Amino acid sequence: ALLGLVALGHRSLDTDEATTLVAARGSFSDVVERALSDDPARAGYMALLRPVVAWNDAELWVRLPSVIAAVIAAIAAYRLGRRLAGRYAGAAASLVLASSLGAVLLSRTVGPLALALAAMLLSSALFARAVDRGNMVWWVVYAVSAALLPLTHPIAASALAAQIVALVVARREV
Repeated sequence: ALLGLVALGHRSLDTDEATTLVAARGSFSDVVERALSDDPARAGYMALLRPVVAWNDAELWVRLPSVIAAVIAAIAAYRLGRRLAGRYAGAAASLVLASSLGAVLLSRTVGPLALALAAMLLSSALFARAVDRGNMVWWVVYAVSAALLPLTHPIAASALAAQIVALVVARREV
């Protein structure tokens, strides 16, 4: 969070960020409808950005959802790493992600990639928990997170493919 927040409001919006900001203006239903028709890959992000823009469209505030998504991604990386390889591996995964240049840059931009990263890691952590526990409740929670992946960004759907492969491999080993 600290690395994402440093100098967050000191850089002007670039052209892509400004275009995203303009697209987030209007009524909630118009913004989501336009996103679904023009660029469905950004519909989830636009639905999250719309209330922020309605409240305050300053550069600091429109970039804040990406910082929050990066924090969620770091927490999910810890949970996933801990479940797969222990708490030290989880802590290392979280620290590496949170301090990597790419993740810090994503956390400082107006765009869906930080949200997609958070969604992929959260879905993967929920998947690991569902496989581990075998409880129907965890499978339902995971299924909801997996269904939302494509709404964050098209690349996020690749996490679903990786999870299916992991499930097939895990079932063969049993």
